[in-house]
Amino acid sequence: MEKVIKNAFATGLILVIFCGLGAAAKWLVNNPEPIKNQITGQTAIAEPDSMLVQKFLKITSFLSNTNHLALNISIFDGADSTQNIIDLPYRFEQQGARFYCQFGKTETLIANEKYLFVDHGQQKMMFGNSSKNKQDRLLPIPEKVVDHIKSEGYVLKDETVEEGIRKISLINMNHISCRVYEVTYQAQNLEPLSVFLRMDNFNDPYDIKLDKRITFKIKRQNPGSAGIPDMNSFLEGIKTSDPVTTKEFSKYELIKLP
Repeated sequence: MEKVIKNAFATGLILVIFCGLGAAAKWLVNNPEPIKNQITGQTAIAEPDSMLVQKFLKITSFLSNTNHLALNISIFDGADSTQNIIDLPYRFEQQGARFYCQFGKTETLIANEKYLFVDHGQQKMMFGNSSKNKQDRLLPIPEKVVDHIKSEGYVLKDETVEEGIRKISLINMNHISCRVYEVTYQAQNLEPLSVFLRMDNFNDPYDIKLDKRITFKIKRQNPGSAGIPDMNSFLEGIKTSDPVTTKEFSKYELIKLP
């Protein structure tokens, strides 16, 4: 049960990150970096390079606004190597109020005000009503993510990685939440290739050796969405008070949520 909840949380964390990328860029437009005057000691507002800000917005808008996305995810945890993940497949789909996320051996579905989480590795399912709060945790409102980085003194940089490849970054290594948002992209067409985040350790945010490093490798764009699976393929009697797993998933434990 603990591992099922942990995987569900990881799915939510990934969506927070992607929704947060576009929000961070929008915050930067209206909240330029504060710089302290070394003589007067007062804080002045430094205007960021408007062209660079618009470039960052254009690159990250794809990541936050797309309705379908395919990635490979790697996570390296400085505090606990057992939590490391290497190139785990991830797929995100959204069609109106319907939502689907596949993360490794787990799947999350929201449709018709119902929520379903499936862990194929543990052969467990969690099913219940999709209240407004549950959906917010899976697809957080960008403005809520902005609250965590507002007025935190990020610096925006755009640098060459190699020929034809560049990276654009929001950096503040003294931050105690997310120190780096970094997007690597094709210099010619601004196509994002990967996203790197460096996040602090919740229990000891001042020790950078414990930071969590997360890399998202973006797969080449497909011409169309792979679609959202039907929840009825996992459960029977969804509209009743006592749903059961389908024959295909008869060995799975079903955990019913309120």
